[in-house]
Amino acid sequence: MGNGVLQAGEDVLPRVRQAAFPGRSRILRAEFVVLRAARRICVALRRSQIIARIVPTMYDSFISNAEPMLVRLLAYRQFHLHLRTQPPALLTVYFLNRNGGRRGIRNVEELIEYMRNANGTKLEISSNSPATFEAQVRSVAHIDVYVSMHGAAMTNILFMEPLSALIEMNPPKFKEAFYRNMASKANLLFYGIYSTYTENMEYSMRERSTDKILNQWITVPLRLFGKSFDLATGNVWKYKYRMCDYSFVCGKKAVLSFPN
Repeated sequence: MGNGVLQAGEDVLPRVRQAAFPGRSRILRAEFVVLRAARRICVALRRSQIIARIVPTMYDSFISNAEPMLVRLLAYRQFHLHLRTQPPALLTVYFLNRNGGRRGIRNVEELIEYMRNANGTKLEISSNSPATFEAQVRSVAHIDVYVSMHGAAMTNILFMEPLSALIEMNPPKFKEAFYRNMASKANLLFYGIYSTYTENMEYSMRERSTDKILNQWITVPLRLFGKSFDLATGNVWKYKYRMCDYSFVCGKKAVLSFPN
């Protein structure tokens, strides 16, 4: 057991529990359900005599919804984070500004202004710069809406709380479902924006190289962005914080009232 390899007939649950909750014999019910699901998967693999690692396709990083939940809980436990149970006064919107490299958004200031003026939200802006694993987890753990142009940094959505929202802005002709599938498995609300344009649309539509398609400077129609943003924030209030009695209406000031 000390070599890190699961032996035939070995129960995986004690090992996962020991790694995730050292020195503790009692775990939360929600966490136990996830760990029990992981054990059932391992048992099924052993009975089927499957010893090879299962690797999903690039566009679907997880086999089941239990896997991202387990990863999220392990990270939260490691860095002493927790799932919030009380609705906030304002939703936290996290915007990852990728401008400055090979790709970016030409009308980014217009989008930022829209988000800053949105009712019932507060805006955090981050640049696409190196950070430790702990810093990456903490930066998204307690946000409600993640907004970004497509890019590898969006993998951090895995550590957002369930029923938070992701708004992904894509260049023309790029409709890969990588983060849409990840959001679905991680129980997040996904909103994809695909009707963007560049200064040379003839080139953009003719290009076949994935690298060149991705690395373009795009313009995101403000009206389309606004509709996606309003829908995302409204549904986060509705589904993530369903215990909250709210009167949130897009375009009007949000007035929140909480149950006694």
